[in-house]
Amino acid sequence: MTVTIYRTTSCPSARKAELWLNRHKIKHNIRNINKNPLSKDEIIKLVSFCDNGFFDLISKKSETFTQVNKKYHFENLTFSEAVSVIYCNQKLLRKPIIFDDKNILIGYNDDLIRTFIPRSNRNIKLQDQNNY
Repeated sequence: MTVTIYRTTSCPSARKAELWLNRHKIKHNIRNINKNPLSKDEIIKLVSFCDNGFFDLISKKSETFTQVNKKYHFENLTFSEAVSVIYCNQKLLRKPIIFDDKNILIGYNDDLIRTFIPRSNRNIKLQDQNNY
């Protein structure tokens, strides 16, 4: 299993995530979405991981959201329209977006990032802790 990080160049949270993954020896790929934007299919895949759909992915506090929402009113968009708006305005996305085949983490969180530790490693750590 490989973890993927979607980030921008100036994202300090992405640097934290990368350091954490390195420290825990978890294979990962990094993609700068400024240089290599997401496709519509990739956006749809990310949304499929999210409990609250697009609103988990979007940075609602950003100036970009304010501007785009004035024009498109996200609450009123169809799924296809929302994908297109995000595709054309990828600054809307919260970063980093960290995911594998089963999990997604949007933004960095010290506790939640542990979901990317393989189960076998988590079991070993628990056994080690129980032996002390």
